[in-house]
Amino acid sequence: MSKRRKFHPSKKPRVPRSAPSGRPARSTHPSRAGDDSPPTLESWRRLYDLAEQIKRVAPWTAMTELEVFGVRDVDGDQVGFVSIMGMRGEHFSVAVYKGGSALAGYCRVHEFDADYAPEELLDIPHMQISFEDSMFLDQPDRRVLQSLRRSYSGPNAWPLFRSYRPGYLPWVLDADEARFLAVVLEQVLEVVPRAIEGEIDLYHDFSFSTPLEWFVRTPRRTAEGVVWEDAWEKVDLPEPDWEAPEIDEMTLHRLGRLPERDLVLEVSFEPAPFVVHERGQRPYAPRLLLVADAASGFVLGHEVIEPQPTPEHAFALAPKLLVDVLVKSELRPREVRVRRERLADIFVDAFHSIGLPIELFEDLPEVQAALDALVEMQGPV
Repeated sequence: MSKRRKFHPSKKPRVPRSAPSGRPARSTHPSRAGDDSPPTLESWRRLYDLAEQIKRVAPWTAMTELEVFGVRDVDGDQVGFVSIMGMRGEHFSVAVYKGGSALAGYCRVHEFDADYAPEELLDIPHMQISFEDSMFLDQPDRRVLQSLRRSYSGPNAWPLFRSYRPGYLPWVLDADEARFLAVVLEQVLEVVPRAIEGEIDLYHDFSFSTPLEWFVRTPRRTAEGVVWEDAWEKVDLPEPDWEAPEIDEMTLHRLGRLPERDLVLEVSFEPAPFVVHERGQRPYAPRLLLVADAASGFVLGHEVIEPQPTPEHAFALAPKLLVDVLVKSELRPREVRVRRERLADIFVDAFHSIGLPIELFEDLPEVQAALDALVEMQGPV
């Protein structure tokens, strides 16, 4: 086990950007709110037409995923930032990150020596069109293709359209996503040849700094119709808006009064190794807080939460969940170990007042063993 950094409880805590609400956040479940109407068959036809053109152009043969540009929506001020993947010959796709917050997440992931967990990619709101083998298609995809009477053959030949939202698994597009993605893909077909020919330079080196300006294709309505123009724009890239820890002060005080035991705990707060998929709704992997004794491997407790509006909302719940487990067990450990810096930061804020030490470790073997056992219990998906 290799220790990376120790977080001292004597450290002055960061001041959260928002005050505690006094109650746990609720899951919004946007896919359950009735706002995910499916695209029309004509919308799908337009997308598949564009996908076939993208495949013929094969932009990944000449462009890297760091050549990022924006496309402003015709209906509204939303900007989708495009990254093209596939130069390594592994995953051929066009990703569209929605707005400055999503672009900021993309930049953080690609910063030099960035330390991020793989699941953080799923927390960045975006859409993708990728080209896959037929085995990766789901029933909704096959139904659309059957209705359009289209078929493809060979490896990496089948267009696959997916929407990514924080806390949820990739899922089919809704009507507005399909409309906006079609707008973006039309401009991809305009921009890519110009970038390949060297007319515009879209490359950004995230190793040294975040770009100040971005190339954005912008529509302008005229009497003759929509005219597209080039612009270089500054984009607001907000830092994560960390929520204040959701925690009951009386319960925290109760934990602080418990006698300290010679006990070291491993704590993880990551997507659970199982999927919740209710009929007709977007599947999700709930976040699982898992608490294990670092010496014996005994699991003291676990808590599950549904998707939250942002990862920051989800992490704000973690201290409360841990306190509930510890108070219920009547245990106050001498040390808590975590393997995600984000979790360490929020625990330091939450437990500063009771002097609970938090340590950051690369590996948590007992927690990982419990997660592996849970995967075995679930069986094949």
